[in-house]
Amino acid sequence: MSAPSQFAAAIAAAEGFNTPGSIPATHNNPGDLVNWPGVPADANGYSIFATAADGWNALQEQLDLILNGGSAYYNPEMSIAQMGSIWSGGDPNWALNVAAYLGTTTNVMIGGLLAAPSGATSTFTPSTSTLTTTAPPTPSAGISLGQVVLYVGIGLGILFVMDWVL
Repeated sequence: MSAPSQFAAAIAAAEGFNTPGSIPATHNNPGDLVNWPGVPADANGYSIFATAADGWNALQEQLDLILNGGSAYYNPEMSIAQMGSIWSGGDPNWALNVAAYLGTTTNVMIGGLLAAPSGATSTFTPSTSTLTTTAPPTPSAGISLGQVVLYVGIGLGILFVMDWVL
């Protein structure tokens, strides 16, 4: 299974996937998806995945559809609040919980959240149903000592040549 995105993990947290006995937990359904094609559902339509990995894959597939404009209900230009209004059936707490998990506000557009930053890594542990995500490495803000020596050397060489020519 590919690792779920940070946005998928935020949705799972908002849906209560990490709460023992919750529908998302008992149904291996971190996104609380309903009527997922080819998957059995309970009497209320909540999909019951065979494994948590299957549920994570389905949630990520849904988020990929949204990012690529393939969803009938959601689009990347929606805010977390707008998406949450539909996803949760109008519960404003869903958007607040997703935004809090991500450390942002409910007004942020979901398109930027759906595109995972390059270099970020996530590890899903099926036995504990936990997701651990690490941020991508941050690039160095400065230049290395070797670059300084090279630049100074080139600069001095140019000055020497200019002085010799003049």
